[in-house]
Amino acid sequence: MRARLKGKLQLHTFLLGARWPYLAGAVGFVIGIVTAIAAPPADLAGIAIAVVSTALGVATFVHDSREVAEQGANLHALDLGTRATEGLRPSDRYAGFELVELDGQHVLLSDELNALLVASRTPLAVESVPYRLSGPEKTCAAFVLREHFRAGAVLFNDRKVRLASDLTPAVVRAGHPVAVQRTEYFASLCTNEIATREIRYRGQDQPILRGRDLFSSNNTIADLAASRCSNHIGVSTLAFSRDGHLILATQTSRSAQSPNRITASGSGSVDWSDLESLDSPELEELVRRAMERELVEETGIEPQAVASTTLTGYVRVLERGGKPEFFGVSLVDASVAGLQVRRQERLFIADVAPLRVDRRSAADVEAALAAVERERGGAFSLSLTLALELLRRRLRVDPEATMRLIGGEQLAVAGS
Repeated sequence: MRARLKGKLQLHTFLLGARWPYLAGAVGFVIGIVTAIAAPPADLAGIAIAVVSTALGVATFVHDSREVAEQGANLHALDLGTRATEGLRPSDRYAGFELVELDGQHVLLSDELNALLVASRTPLAVESVPYRLSGPEKTCAAFVLREHFRAGAVLFNDRKVRLASDLTPAVVRAGHPVAVQRTEYFASLCTNEIATREIRYRGQDQPILRGRDLFSSNNTIADLAASRCSNHIGVSTLAFSRDGHLILATQTSRSAQSPNRITASGSGSVDWSDLESLDSPELEELVRRAMERELVEETGIEPQAVASTTLTGYVRVLERGGKPEFFGVSLVDASVAGLQVRRQERLFIADVAPLRVDRRSAADVEAALAAVERERGGAFSLSLTLALELLRRRLRVDPEATMRLIGGEQLAVAGS
């Protein structure tokens, strides 16, 4: 109950910031009341001013509250699914990237870029102005967010890190900085998470907002620098324990993303606090830090037990507005026997499930991963499907180094 109240309070705070007349009405009402109580006017003119300020504040607040409610009643959303991304192609900046379909979703990825990310150090350029909703996505924000809350998800408007420029092999090789920007979680719900939807007034055929338009133009996927989406950075890591297990988690029904599905060991997004706590402003370090924080929060692993985290890949997910997502693997110096979901994460993580994985060779690991997918693949989240696919690709490209990343070499030494 407390979590839902917190989310609702953040919802109204977000909407106040997105609708200045609504905010002005609330402020006017508060000022009128406080003035009348704290410093009662001594003459009729003062009384009149206090009364008028209060009345105008109430009138504006009520008017805008009704407008928000009426808008919600008059709008509806049509989900086009993968039809919304049909015919889309990468821009020239993404030459060499593959457009791959996985689990019914389409992602942009580059094996060349993903190989570079293992050891690259890409500087960050932090933009001073935060991302803000604008245009029809701002107009529809109240409707979109209320729909999410009605669906029963527990949502918090945490500050996130937006990837505001494009990550390509050319950028990484040249050591050019990538731009990041502050955004909010609710902004992603109003942009990235409506990428496959159209929002219309009831009884009208023409949409007032097409999700596709937020991240594409003329059938071309927008570069991140030109995207209208919030594009906060997603992260997922697969953790392998010292006693030979792959650690997976299961989301609860109240999770906003992939409810009731099996997901990666640590899966979430980059918080603004992750950026603020960085010693060196580098993209790869920022992403690894967020992965390890999510892993610790969701599995109960102690921070000092995370021996290493290495990036395995980066993709943009079209059905989520071209949202940027990073993936990695973590080696954990701990036994799975003591794993327990941390109290603050129990709203979103139902349990943690360790799976025994044979790590004597790259072929054994691939066979184990394939067996897991055959048995449980229908219950996987997209992030887990992508994490496994990128790990497989790394195993095929550089099996020896990848085996070291997941502890295979240590097991071989221990058993010799």
